Amino acid sequence: MGLWLLGTLMVGGAVGLSVGGLWIARRVVSPATLREHHDVAGFILAIVGVIYAVLLAFAVLIVWEQFEEAKVVAERESNALLDVYRMAPGFAAPTAARLRKDIRVYAEGVIEKEWPAMARGKLDDQSSLHLDRLWSGFTHLQPKGARESVLYDQCLSRLTEVSDNRRLRLLAGRSGVPGPMWLVLIAGGIATMLFTYFFGLEKFKNQAAMTAILAATIALVLFIISAMNFPFSGDLSVRPEAMQSALERFDNMATHERGG
Repeated sequence: MGLWLLGTLMVGGAVGLSVGGLWIARRVVSPATLREHHDVAGFILAIVGVIYAVLLAFAVLIVWEQFEEAKVVAERESNALLDVYRMAPGFAAPTAARLRKDIRVYAEGVIEKEWPAMARGKLDDQSSLHLDRLWSGFTHLQPKGARESVLYDQCLSRLTEVSDNRRLRLLAGRSGVPGPMWLVLIAGGIATMLFTYFFGLEKFKNQAAMTAILAATIALVLFIISAMNFPFSGDLSVRPEAMQSALERFDNMATHERGG
């Protein structure tokens, strides 16, 4: 389902149900009877509203931090891979060409295979094999001299960062708001809306407008939480821009080294 369609359905549905419920409540209970409970209802609504507002803010903060962390992890992975690509020519020519080829294959696999798999909530075994091949190429490498030994240590350090950040990226792709938390968020929104029915304004349209605005606001916040829930899924998600940028740098460096 598209992002805009989901948002429209959530906000429109919340507003429609809330105003419809208010219309039924006003049919059952007269405004004069409701006004007798304004003081108590207002006091309780204030408490419930504050508690729910804090809960919503906490949920938004959590999903936002997860989204930003997923983006940072993806950038760290691509930056570390770019460093390894830069250092590869420090080894013998045949070895450097093979290492760079394995690096490129891994980067292309992440963009073309692994990212779409994460969007579906799945893993891509092929990318794991590409990374294993890259590790195998370095672990079987025998550095010659002090210069290559230092370079080798640096490459292993950066390759470790690639592996660690990839693992964090995969974990972030499967982390979202748990079911019980969603239950509390939805139940809290319903409870907050129900308390607005205890007020009996003389003109129904005025109370309906206020109820609709409150319902739309709650639905919009829930929509944002839903849209950012899984950072690599949906229209509002972390894109493989950092890895694509690394691939472009691979091409630029190769062209420059060939004298192009």
